[in-house]
This record gives sequence, structure tokens and C-alpha cells, in this order.
Amino acid sequence: MPYDGLSCEFEMLHKQFITEPASFLSSNLLTCRVHGFAPGKYRVSVSYNGAVFILSDYSMEVHAPIKKLGLEPSGGKVDGGTRVVAKGNNCSILLRHCANSGTL
Repeated sequence: MPYDGLSCEFEMLHKQFITEPASFLSSNLLTCRVHGFAPGKYRVSVSYNGAVFILSDYSMEVHAPIKKLGLEPSGGKVDGGTRVVAKGNNCSILLRHCANSGTL
């Protein structure tokens, strides 16, 4: 649902701000597109009018892209149980996700 002036502001650690438009997904959930951010931690603020921002309790962390991802082996048993190894650069966030959710 579009809402005129609804936006998210992302504060980098050295006090630079990036503002992006937002949309409501429901009455208590909104979304902001995030693209082109450098790796690092960002504090998140929200505005209903595009001028006054309210600092939230949330932060966002951007990770470097995964490069040269490879999975071994390339196949396994249909009923599961095959141990899979992920190889590549910057895979730590992917591996943490797999450990938490059990899926890749």
C-alpha cells in the first residue's frame, strides 16, 4: 500500500544517511528497497512524512556478495542425508542462515 512520504532512513556509522521510499505490507509492517549499500551496519529510522524520522530499535547489516559459490557433491540420495559443503568467498552469512534454518 503506498503512503505519501513514508520512507526509511539508513544511517551509516560515520553519520551519512540514505533515504529510500517505503510501502506498507500490512497495518504494522513496511518494506523499503535496499540496493547498492556498501557492506556494514546501518541504523534504521522510519518517517510517515519524509521529514521527521523516528529511530527504530532495529539495525540492518549488509554483507559482501558471495563469490564463486560451489556446492559439493553435485548430487545425493533422493531421501536426503547427504552432507553438503559450500565453498567460495564471503560464504559466512550463507552458512549462518543454513545453520539457523536448515535450508540453503
